[in-house]
Amino acid sequence: MINLRLQRAGLGQAAAAASKVVELTDAQWSQVTAAPKAVVKFYSPNCPYSRAFAPIYEGLAAQYPDVLFAAINVISGNGSCHNTCESNIQP
Repeated sequence: MINLRLQRAGLGQAAAAASKVVELTDAQWSQVTAAPKAVVKFYSPNCPYSRAFAPIYEGLAAQYPDVLFAAINVISGNGSCHNTCESNIQP
């Protein structure tokens, strides 16, 4: 139901231009966390839900150019991802 609403709003389609989503590395992590408005997507390229959400995320990035949209691959072993995930998980 939500996916259908997003598609109707035009958010389910990737931007025709170059991607507005920044692929994060450890070196960029502090810049992103210092940005006034940022959204970070933690994804796995093997996950069907991550792949389905990718065009929606791209559409949001194109729709809101004043917000930094970033993505970090949880499989690639980025230290920032693992440190953030581990520090934010509460037992």
